[in-house]
Amino acid sequence: HGHRFWLRFARDPWRRGDCSRGVAGLLQGLLASSLNPKLPLFYAGLFGVLRDAATPAWGLALAMLWMGAVVLLWDLALVRLLYRPRWRNGLRRRVRTLDRLCGALLALLGSALLGGALAP
Repeated sequence: HGHRFWLRFARDPWRRGDCSRGVAGLLQGLLASSLNPKLPLFYAGLFGVLRDAATPAWGLALAMLWMGAVVLLWDLALVRLLYRPRWRNGLRRRVRTLDRLCGALLALLGSALLGGALAP
């Protein structure tokens, strides 16, 4: 649902004076993101790794801001690309292949992590 705000932003609702729908979309997107169980797990895991490395508090805060900015820029880039019919149609044609490729990469990463954890 968070993409709704960015799609509206991509169509530039601000010029038409339609800010209320854009803000509502932003709030809906933030709510949807905060309810995504993967995000807190990712950030908690990363925070734990940084904490173990004796990173100072300002370093942790900077890392969290940096990660938030990178995720925001990634989301903006994806929405801008997906707003273009050529890109959207190309992804629709290749979605099955992309899903399998992502699944294979995740299985490979999981295997490597498991192998590393089980190694003496």
